[in-house]
Amino acid sequence: MPYATESDLATGHITQDVLTRLNTKNPGSVAAALTKASKVADTYLRSQYVLPLAPPYDEALTEAVCAVAAFNLMCLLGFNPDSVDLNFGTKRRDALAWLRDVGQGKANIDVAVTPTFIDSPNMAAGRSAGYGSDLDVYSQSRRGLTGCGCG
Repeated sequence: MPYATESDLATGHITQDVLTRLNTKNPGSVAAALTKASKVADTYLRSQYVLPLAPPYDEALTEAVCAVAAFNLMCLLGFNPDSVDLNFGTKRRDALAWLRDVGQGKANIDVAVTPTFIDSPNMAAGRSAGYGSDLDVYSQSRRGLTGCGCG
């Protein structure tokens, strides 16, 4: 699931008219660009976060994905990033630099936390299992495993 929608892209990145033209000329191209840009973001995020992220997504992440997708879509229309309007290229570079910072732990995103499975009363109480816990730990001899070639 992409971290941004076509509506997000139309808010400050590419006008709705251009998005409509793209979808008419190349059906599915906008959705594909958002998916690809989200996968690019994942390459940076995976070193710091468990993927896939759950919605709602951090607005800064959505903006970064939109910047990357907008650049790619404009190139699809024939935009030359080294000519007239450098804005798309600048936004893309800034977005990738920010994603790099997130991947290196220099910047953070807000992520939705999903509940985890608690498999013992000790863990639910915040205590670790093992030494110092209430769990009984038996040696091999106490479990009757001596002399059976098990240890």
